[in-house]
Amino acid sequence: MCRFRQLAALDWAPSRLLSGDVLDEIAVLKRQAGQAIGVHGSISLVQALLAAGLLDELRFVLCPAVAGQGRRLLSREGEPIQLDLRSARTTPGGLQYLVFRPRR
Repeated sequence: MCRFRQLAALDWAPSRLLSGDVLDEIAVLKRQAGQAIGVHGSISLVQALLAAGLLDELRFVLCPAVAGQGRRLLSREGEPIQLDLRSARTTPGGLQYLVFRPRR
């Protein structure tokens, strides 16, 4: 079972508060018609979704700088997950926008 810290209520729309096993609930959401599901700012959730095969796409904004230490987004145990580069572009300021899809 995969649980994460939760909010008691949401103040913005169109958002849906999940309860229980997050991976099970996201799997149910993915089977429904609708828009893309986005994850911003949760390394633990992205890692869990990637390991469970629930991510269709990974979008990165790469800033060409190295500073300090931090958690690694793609650090994980288990079998390697191959990623295919779908698109890449660089802004005039040097940021790179990269889109990858996990190979199934």
